[in-house]
This record gives sequence, C-alpha cells and structure tokens, in this order.
Amino acid sequence: MTGIIHPSGLKQEDFPNSNGEWLVYQALSRIIMDREWVVLYDVWQERHVSQSHGQHDFIVMIPEKGIIVIEVKGSVIRIGNGGKMESLNRGRSEWVDIGSPFAQAKDNSYSLINDIDYTIKKLRKRPLVTWGVMFPEMGEWRESIEWPSYRLFINRNDDGRIGTVDLIRFL
Repeated sequence: MTGIIHPSGLKQEDFPNSNGEWLVYQALSRIIMDREWVVLYDVWQERHVSQSHGQHDFIVMIPEKGIIVIEVKGSVIRIGNGGKMESLNRGRSEWVDIGSPFAQAKDNSYSLINDIDYTIKKLRKRPLVTWGVMFPEMGEWRESIEWPSYRLFINRNDDGRIGTVDLIRFL
C-alpha cells in the first residue's frame, strides 16, 4: 500500500524560492509510503473564483475521505501594521505583505470544486473538499477567528522537520 506524489523525485534544489514547500513535500513523501493517498504539487488552475488563474501548492486526495487543498507559507510570518500578514523575505531582509493565505486556500478549494463539478455529477458522489494552511518554518502561532487551529499547521519538531504525526492529524 503506497501512495503517489506528483511530480515525484523532486530535490531541494527544485524549490529555490520556497523552503516551506520543500519541507511539506518531504513530509508528504514520507506519509504516502504507507497510505494510498494521491498528492499533487504545484497545480495550475485556469479558472479561479477570485482571480484570472490560480496555483495550488498541494492537493491531497485521500480515498474514502476527500480532498484537501493546502497553501504553504514558508519563512517567518507575522501580523504587521494594520493586521496584515507579512513574510520575512530573507534575501532582502525585509517584511513583505502576503495577503491572507487562509483566503487564498479557501478560494483555491472553491475553484477546484467548480472545476471538478461535472465529474462529481457523473460519479453521483460529492467528495469532501476542504482546505488548510501550513507554516512549516514556524514553531508557534496564535489561533484567531480567521485561522482556527483545525485549518492551521505549524512545525513542532526540534529538528526542523514537519512532524509526520501532526501532519496526519491535520489531514
């Protein structure tokens, strides 16, 4: 019983702009070793509910359970002036407004539902499609109305790797 990750065999150098996505890719690659999950990485979407196109960091399909759309935000994240989320751009040593990754993940999940709606009608089954946000380089984060704990995942391991048990609990 082994799952699939696509594309497979990626290395850290394939993630030049997102160490966070590399950490999640590694964790999901370990998890699928004993689960029949299908994981898609870096999926482009032509039709999107809130913009002209979209990009999904990860789509995880879990048989008999459903689909989860995961938005990954690497680096250090903070709430800046005016309550906006900001990410530390390590190359330029400055804080950059990243918008709301929660709204991005939610819109991505709705866009995916719209795209697969025809197939769902033919199958006569409606899978659960949900979403979450991962901050793999953050050790702690406070829950709020916008980001309840069940939509949020952070790194809790001392070795800097995403905890497989916590990730499975999240999914």
